[in-house]
Amino acid sequence: DASAAYWNPAGLAQVQRKEFTTMQATLFQQTKLTYFSYAHPTKGGSTFALSMTQLANKGFEQVDVVYDPSTNEPQTVTSNGSFNDQQQALSLSWANGVTETVLFGVNVKQVTRKLAGSSDNFKSLDLGTMKMMGASYRLGLGIQNVFAMRTGDTEDKLPVTIKLGNSLRLFKERLTLAADMNKVLNGDIDMRFGGEYWIVRWFAFRFGLLGLPRIQETDFGFGLNFKSFSLDLAQG
Repeated sequence: DASAAYWNPAGLAQVQRKEFTTMQATLFQQTKLTYFSYAHPTKGGSTFALSMTQLANKGFEQVDVVYDPSTNEPQTVTSNGSFNDQQQALSLSWANGVTETVLFGVNVKQVTRKLAGSSDNFKSLDLGTMKMMGASYRLGLGIQNVFAMRTGDTEDKLPVTIKLGNSLRLFKERLTLAADMNKVLNGDIDMRFGGEYWIVRWFAFRFGLLGLPRIQETDFGFGLNFKSFSLDLAQG
């Protein structure tokens, strides 16, 4: 569906009609996560998508501190207003089928970050592919930030991340089981496992686990379908 622009852009090639999806979640310390994506398939077989991911929090207290140079202990602490933290990624995606069983997709992203008076900007490229192995098994591979350019007042870099995922559909496609692996170069691996079961045509139950070697998060939720409209709720 349209959210494939976030997970693996190659999946957009499966979208059969125009789709718009949006989400908002409240995370720790009232941090807001907002996402939207619009996918537009064309008559030529390609699919284009425009998406935005935003992580924002506001109202952090800003203070001025004067230290005693002899003891390095704070002498005075005075309030100096507040500041916000905002990170946003705007992405333009394209996907198409290379063959009947192999899909390919590309994301071109602009990532902006603002923290108080500091800001930076990245332009990066993501690649993704998907292979259908029979009617019930799919394998996906993605590489995030294959190429990135930075401007701004930080020395930060976007990490190259390798994503490998696979899914299995059972019981006439009513049950889907999926497992993903994310590996940041020079970083740790995290594993994710999830499932979806359509109890009836209009109601699905879902669950998810994140963690390696121990479970860090568990999630559950459900989905409702009403003709061309769907509603999904999840709780972590």
